[in-house]
Amino acid sequence: MNSVRLQICSMLTPQPAPTGFRALLKVDPGFMLFPDHFPGQPVLPGICLVQAVLLAGETWLGGAALRLETLKSAKFLGIVQPGDEVVIEGSATRHDDGSVRIKADLSSRGKRIAQISMTARQALSAYRQAVAARGDRA
Repeated sequence: MNSVRLQICSMLTPQPAPTGFRALLKVDPGFMLFPDHFPGQPVLPGICLVQAVLLAGETWLGGAALRLETLKSAKFLGIVQPGDEVVIEGSATRHDDGSVRIKADLSSRGKRIAQISMTARQALSAYRQAVAARGDRA
């Protein structure tokens, strides 16, 4: 797991939900991308919200690592700053072809800040990726 994904994971707390999944993202003011995005006025990059939704979905589905296959839509309606708390509410559906469809609404301070829809697949281990690249069977 790369360092940005690890830090996003450390800020994410799954919460009970009557249907689908729910998680709270507590944005660490010391997040590693803030010094560069943007100096003096840090804003959480939108792709970090996409990653948070992916992580929340994989936790709800049992913890198998997922990789983003297609970002179907991402509507960003507000900004996320250091110290903000973002509520992620979503659903995930497995399909026969092995893909997972994830949809989520994100809110902060009582206002919707994003809507994200994606397709993901179970991530392959580094070994499996190397074998697949060679065309071997493992």
